[in-house]
Amino acid sequence: MIQIAACSDIHSPKYIKEFENSLKQIKKKIDLFLFAGDLILKGKYEEINKLIVILDKYEITNIYSIFGNEEYTPLYEKIFELAANKITFLKDQIKILKIKTKTVGIIGTKGSLDRPTFWQAKNIPDISKTYTERIKKIEGLLKNLKADFKIFVTHYAPTYLTLIGEKKSAFPSIGSKRFEPILKKFPPDIVIHGHSHMGRKFAYLGSIPVYNVAFPLRKAITFIKLPIKGSLLSYF
Repeated sequence: MIQIAACSDIHSPKYIKEFENSLKQIKKKIDLFLFAGDLILKGKYEEINKLIVILDKYEITNIYSIFGNEEYTPLYEKIFELAANKITFLKDQIKILKIKTKTVGIIGTKGSLDRPTFWQAKNIPDISKTYTERIKKIEGLLKNLKADFKIFVTHYAPTYLTLIGEKKSAFPSIGSKRFEPILKKFPPDIVIHGHSHMGRKFAYLGSIPVYNVAFPLRKAITFIKLPIKGSLLSYF
């Protein structure tokens, strides 16, 4: 088995203690740790240092993340610099890893919204265009990704199926269902997202397992197992 741990929306310092308490419970070696954004609260980039100290304390390695909406775009370079020796951030990128006997391909992106938030529409020029172009780029990455296991990690939900529990009128400002036909056409083995604090923990998009790993929703780190043999996925 390949053991994956996944989490998002720690919003450090808000949930950092609870995150550490959850990390303490890990008994097995984690082969891959994936963060789905919003590691920090409202641009407090220094909080990355606090997270790194905790990850070092529990000897967590092979860590990949994407940016959430609270890792503000102008802070990306500072976050890259602070996290450089511990966390690899993916920005609409592919990373191919060799884990045990398998190749694991990760596509990481902030994701897109079907309707920009009021603040985004007012303050970020051409944000709707950016979201549309990002979806097209991710389609290309999914089409060309070659690996034994394919994992799609995004902050915003790439389906409305895991948003049930949120206000239905808010769905377009929490995720984008425009990813759904793309994911069905070029299916990854796993989809991981965050951002939705009141949605569903898990859903199937066709046959694709979609995990909402937002810490405020789950109150814990999510664990996913990839089989070295066979085709079943499981999580606990």
